[in-house]
This record gives sequence, C-alpha cells and structure tokens, in this order.
Amino acid sequence: MRFITWSNSLKITFFSGIFLLPFVVWPASPTPFEVPRVWVFSRWVEILVLLSIFNLGKIQNKPNTWILLFALAFFLIEAGASWFGVDWTKSIFGNYYRADGLITLLHAVILVFFLALFWTKSYSRTLAYVFLFSSALVSFWALDEFISLHFLKNLSIPNFSGAVGASFGQPNFLAGYLLVGLPFSLYAYTLKSGTFRVLVRIGIILQILAIFLTMSWGGILGLILLLLFYFLLSGKKLVVKISLAFVLLFIMGGALFYYAQSRPKFVAGHQEIALHPQSRERIVNNALYAFNLKPFAGWGRSNFDYAFTANPNDTRYGSDVYVDRAHSVLAETAISSGVIGFTTYLSLAVFALGLIIVRLRKGKDISWNKTLLISLLLYLFHSQTNVISAQEELFFWLIAGIAASNES
Repeated sequence: MRFITWSNSLKITFFSGIFLLPFVVWPASPTPFEVPRVWVFSRWVEILVLLSIFNLGKIQNKPNTWILLFALAFFLIEAGASWFGVDWTKSIFGNYYRADGLITLLHAVILVFFLALFWTKSYSRTLAYVFLFSSALVSFWALDEFISLHFLKNLSIPNFSGAVGASFGQPNFLAGYLLVGLPFSLYAYTLKSGTFRVLVRIGIILQILAIFLTMSWGGILGLILLLLFYFLLSGKKLVVKISLAFVLLFIMGGALFYYAQSRPKFVAGHQEIALHPQSRERIVNNALYAFNLKPFAGWGRSNFDYAFTANPNDTRYGSDVYVDRAHSVLAETAISSGVIGFTTYLSLAVFALGLIIVRLRKGKDISWNKTLLISLLLYLFHSQTNVISAQEELFFWLIAGIAASNES
C-alpha cells in the first residue's frame, strides 16, 4: 500500500515550502537573508512544476483566464521593458541584495498558474495553520532577539536602532510578512475550539507583539487598518462602521503627521535644510523625474538605482546612500515597465480583489474569502510604505493564484 502518492507529494511539498521559507538564512553569505530565500523559493517552484507533471490527469479546476493573462502579460511587459532598459543583465538576475529579477518574477508567475490549476478548497485550513505556526515561530525568534539585545545587553544581535528582524534581517521585512499573514492566523482561530484555540491565540499575540518589536510605522499602522477592514466587513450597523472608520483614520493621520514632523533634517550643498538621504520625499522626487524620462518604455526591472541617480536637480551628499528600490511596489513597477506595466500590475491586483469581493457578496465561504481580501488589501497598503521582502510579495502571487483557481 502506497501512503505517499504523487498527489500527496505535491501537497506536502507545497505546504513545506510555505512553512520553511521564512526561516531560510545563510549566515556565511554576504547577502544572508533575501538572496538565499529567493534561491530556495525558485527551487521550490521548480519542484512543484516537476511534481505537477505527474498530476496533470487530476486537474479539475476551471481557472479564471483573466488573472492568468494579466500575470503572464505583466511578466512579458517587464521582460520587454528590461530588454530595452538600461541594464539587461541586472534585470535578469536582479539586485545584488535581493535577486529580484526576471528569473524570480517568472517563478512567481508560474506559482500563480500552479495554484490556478491545483488549488482546492480543502487546502485553505492547512494553509492557515501553516502560516500561523510559521509566523508564530518567527515572532518568537524576534522576541528572543529583542530580549537578548535590550535586557541581556547582547550587542551582537543585528538590529536597526533597537528594532529586530529575526530571520528577515530587516525589521520592515519582518513587519510586512507578519502583518499580511495575520489574517490567515485569525482565520485559523475560527476553525477550532478548546485547548487548541488557546495555542492559536498565543500565536496571534506573538505575531502582533513582534510587529511592535520591529518598530515599523508601516506595520503598526497596518494593524489599525486590519481592525478597520474587519470592522467594515462585520455585521455592525453602517453608522457605527463609519464612526469607527473616522476614528481609526484620524489616529492613522495623526501618527503619519507625527512621523513626518519627527524626521531629522540635513544640511547639504547650498541648502540649509535638505531632505534625508533616504527619505520618501527624495525617493518620490527622483522617481517622478525618472518616470517622466521614460514614461512608456521604463528603465527595466531591478534598475531603480539607475533611475534614482538620473535627476540632475537632486541634492548630492558627500557619502550618499545606495537606493535600489522605490520603497513602493507600484512606484517600482511604474519605473521598471512604464505606464503599460503599471496598468497591467494594477489590473491584476484589482481583478483579484474583484473576484474575491464577488464571492463574498454571493456568500461563498465568507470567512476564507474575507481572509484573502484583507490580506491582499494589507499587502497593497504595506508594499507602498517601504521596501518589502520576497516573502511578503509571495502573498500577492499566492492570493492571485488562489483567486484564479475559482476554488476559493
């Protein structure tokens, strides 16, 4: 009797990858966090494709072709823009610190096709538990680092002004992953009762605590948005929803104002007060200038560093920072592949949101589709606030593939 079939192998490989990817670190590498994780992600997708060959006869899904077309079109547009861009080789392999080039994008698009064909409703519970336990362990890692750094005075702990990043290295990367994955943990909380639910609750508390330990304003504001989304999707009366929405938005606005006013100022060149070398204002200014230079053709994937230095009016610093990402996925897309690529990516996101909302309105698996909707909305918010990790971006392609499967 065979206990492990081709179908089971596919399922085990898929969920094992989801669970293990957040822990991939190669300390001996000069780029120990993102690059090794992207490498493992690519090999994981390739193994899934190989196993899929032996499961082709079991495909029953009738995927939504629009999402698949948008995903494929986005890759082709990025590839075309890169061919005519400023550094084709760099576009293929990606930035030195991230390996976020066309090869990685191709694997992400392949994952969308895989999920569209092989995802089943029965996977939703398992995915929620896998995200919960994986996130809880990473959160515990972050808590351990925070205690070691601040209470045991272990100065060897990597940190950014006291903020920790655990297996992600960078606090903002960790915050984004935990924030976007939190709706799945909350969904897992609704699935069981009794003692097991206590463990789930502990995992959720660890995730929320770890987001605060990253000291990431994007992550903390994302928690406020999370509350807002759940409340707006609840059965409360409209007037109560609107009232709370205004309160939460006021809190967010106040937090953003405080953040903006507390930023340090710099003296550079002939300006008495200059922008912070890596401030959002400076990045936006340079990105807009670069976009105006190549609004349709784009600069090519992973070439934002070239675009950033193209503005002759930019304030120069004696020892300037290296900016290889736009700190916003949408801005990054507009720079890399111009208006056409930006529109295609946005269409993919909006179409996935639309499919999920339609299923919610039809009353199909409300709790699960609410989870997908909120997670995707949180991703679209947080990915505009800072540079994000490949692990956080995985959520976007994952949800797009699940939505395309018509099995969500």
